[in-house]
Amino acid sequence: KKVLSLKEVEEVRAYKEELMRQSKTLLEHKLQRAEEKRQLQLKLKANEIAFINSLEAQNKRHDIMSKHQESEARLHDLMEERLRKLEEKQAKEAAVEERRKALEADRKARLLEMQEKRKLRDARIEQQQIEKEKDRLQAVRAKGKEREERMAALNAMQEAQKQELQKKIQQKQDETTQRHEEHLQHIRDRAFEMSIMRHSTEDHNDAPKLTPYDKNKLCIICNVLIPSEVYLLSHLRGKKHQQALRDNNSGKEMTKQEIEAFNLKHIVDAPDNSIHPKMITEKERQKSLKKRCKKLRQRMVTRGLEYENSLANKQQLADSEHKAKLHKVIKDINKYLQFHDSGPWPQNKVSALDRALGEVGR
Repeated sequence: KKVLSLKEVEEVRAYKEELMRQSKTLLEHKLQRAEEKRQLQLKLKANEIAFINSLEAQNKRHDIMSKHQESEARLHDLMEERLRKLEEKQAKEAAVEERRKALEADRKARLLEMQEKRKLRDARIEQQQIEKEKDRLQAVRAKGKEREERMAALNAMQEAQKQELQKKIQQKQDETTQRHEEHLQHIRDRAFEMSIMRHSTEDHNDAPKLTPYDKNKLCIICNVLIPSEVYLLSHLRGKKHQQALRDNNSGKEMTKQEIEAFNLKHIVDAPDNSIHPKMITEKERQKSLKKRCKKLRQRMVTRGLEYENSLANKQQLADSEHKAKLHKVIKDINKYLQFHDSGPWPQNKVSALDRALGEVGR
């Protein structure tokens, strides 16, 4: 094989590159011509399409113009028809309005005539009604006056009968009430007489009733007020009344019937607002006891405070020889205070409490 030199290699390489460049240039030229042909064909095609579109547009414009002209013609015909109909309608309405005005004028004339006739008729009817109303009112007044007179007479008669009936009823009620009161009073008097007769002597030992009398009794011989059967028994069996019995009979013994008759005669109803002397004395005693109890309470409080102070200041009193006695006295005082009921203190308790307080003070 023949070995190429470096120069020859370079020449071969340059030749190949030239061939490749020429081939590339030729190819680019062919591509450019092909692109130009394609662009020319596209342009021709576009011009053809534009021409076709312009023809179609011209045809459409022609059709539209034709239709528009036809529409304008029809619209013109319609407007003329409407105007003609409107003129006919206006003419008809004018004729109708004329007829309506004529009819309205005729109606108003007839209405006015009818109103005049109606006014005359109404005036005539009203006058007749006024006359009838006057006659009716006169008849009503006459009937009313007659009815009022009859009612007044009837009411007067009924009122007289009513008053007479009420008077009779009231009289009967008063008589019944009086008889009832007399009967009750008779029963009370009889019961009181029986009570006097029962307690005048010692033959009967029945227990007296605690119920107060409806009205206080008075022994006019002894001048003693008797508010209940208990007081009656106490008085009849008492020394004062027994002495009055003996004095009345000149010191002689009286029989049972004489004693009962004497007591029935001299024990009568007491005057109103009479108060038994013993009741007055009892009230004064209760008032005095209340004052004394109040003073005793004050003394108890004072002595208690003194005792507490003495215990606080003198502790040696706890060992005093009177310790047992002092405790007993305090216990008694507590017992009196705890077991005391409401109301005034009895005299024995008051005295015992006073002695106990004195012992505490000593």
